[in-house]
Amino acid sequence: MGNGLWKMLILSACLALSSQFSFGQKGKAEADYYPIGYSGDTWAGKVVAVDGKERTLTLEAEKKRFTVYVPDAPYEWILNKHRQRCVDFQYDLKASGQQFKYQGFETSIADILPPPLENGMMRRPNPPSDNRILEENFATFLGRKVVAYYFSREHPEVWRIEINAK
Repeated sequence: MGNGLWKMLILSACLALSSQFSFGQKGKAEADYYPIGYSGDTWAGKVVAVDGKERTLTLEAEKKRFTVYVPDAPYEWILNKHRQRCVDFQYDLKASGQQFKYQGFETSIADILPPPLENGMMRRPNPPSDNRILEENFATFLGRKVVAYYFSREHPEVWRIEINAK
């Protein structure tokens, strides 16, 4: 193989790896348990602005911004399948518990493994009703890298926020 071909192969491999590790913006959720009807939409970025009164977080990545709405709903801290801290909001306020289904939106090793529960379903009790993010607590998100899992593009309301290190 010629020297130029080796350089091209190495460059291609580096580009492929760097795209895997970059903290991008719009994306699709990996295979895991999600609310029934969730389309897999995510947006990753650094929180550059918050508005506790309007209940919004503005995320920025690669000079693009996206604003998500944080529901005034009970939340609980969870660890996702990668053991990252997440805030999950009660997405169905009328239900006695929250039901999740194992879904794969991006291909990964996890997609070929069978889900651990029968029929790929999981049910969790609702978080305590007084577990709510208050207006004055929104500032704690500033400067953090997060991944927002959201419903609807017109009025993107999050049901999960994955918290990454500051």
